[in-house]
Amino acid sequence: AYVRKLLLNDNVCIVGHHTAFDFSVVAKHRPDLLPLIFAKYRKGLVRCTMTRQRLLNIREGDIHFIRVKNKFIKAKYDLGTLSKVYLGREMDKSEGSVRKRYHEVDDLEVELWPDDFLQYALQDARDTLDVFKAQGPDLVSPDEVEQTESAWDLHLEAVEGICVDPKRFANVERTLAAERERLQ
Repeated sequence: AYVRKLLLNDNVCIVGHHTAFDFSVVAKHRPDLLPLIFAKYRKGLVRCTMTRQRLLNIREGDIHFIRVKNKFIKAKYDLGTLSKVYLGREMDKSEGSVRKRYHEVDDLEVELWPDDFLQYALQDARDTLDVFKAQGPDLVSPDEVEQTESAWDLHLEAVEGICVDPKRFANVERTLAAERERLQ
């Protein structure tokens, strides 16, 4: 209900890290929200710190390193790296960390989560917003909104695949098999 409320509110911009992944999970569990998710992206009301960092790296002309205050770090686009680079905060990514144990609370309402799970989720949200602010002005690229929407589209293609016409596919497959045989 809360996500639906956010998606319907045109005064709310949703900021996240790898929002395409998060929204694909939401859509998998609540397919009725998919049209609202698409609409939110179309309105430019979804922002993604991972996409923003990629755009910043492209703008800087170096996709291999992230430069912040004349410091360089190998370009990795996970929130832990961005949190360390921009905020000087280390995120616990160890094997036994809460981050890797959320399956333990899958069936519980948030109000029933143990405190360490709740605190991790809240810190994760704070880190994401702080990274977003530290990345710079509202738009880091003139086409950031379009790039963020494209990241959503491409992520859906990656997880759902592309629908193809079975007859045309079979024809292409036969043609390629014949060509492969001829070349061999």
